[in-house]
Amino acid sequence: MSTYKTKSLYAVIFLLSYAVVLSCGCIAATEDVKTSTPEYAAGNNGLNFSPLYSDFEEKISYEIYFGLSRPDGTTITETDWDNFVNEEIVPRFPEGFTIVDSKGYWHDYSTNVTISENSKIVIIYGGFSEEDIQKIIDLKNIYKEEFEQDSVMLVVSSSFVSF
Repeated sequence: MSTYKTKSLYAVIFLLSYAVVLSCGCIAATEDVKTSTPEYAAGNNGLNFSPLYSDFEEKISYEIYFGLSRPDGTTITETDWDNFVNEEIVPRFPEGFTIVDSKGYWHDYSTNVTISENSKIVIIYGGFSEEDIQKIIDLKNIYKEEFEQDSVMLVVSSSFVSF
């Protein structure tokens, strides 16, 4: 198994383990949690964020990185991508999401070459329920299978969001 695949597997295992711990209620809030609020963070930068804090809500940010190259060297067309968005992403996340065009770089250890690839980043703000996580995992798996991808990177983080 390549190092990239191994790292991806470890990331998925970590996220699933974290979800299990959260769903079991094994993590208790402590005084340290206060240090992760925007009110605290901004206060440490000399900003008076307190009056604005009520406008923010904590969400989970899911960033999913979809490569646009197939193993045979062909690219996934805009039409293919648009069909995937309309058939798979929109029905799962009708509340909204953002798509960013990007270019990713990764190291192919078998050839010792750094490779670049056009990609799309889909950013979704949501909850951390089992249902939310399953929708993301399903989306990754469908894309990997449909477009013959070795991996689809997922980054999950806590965010404070205001609309």
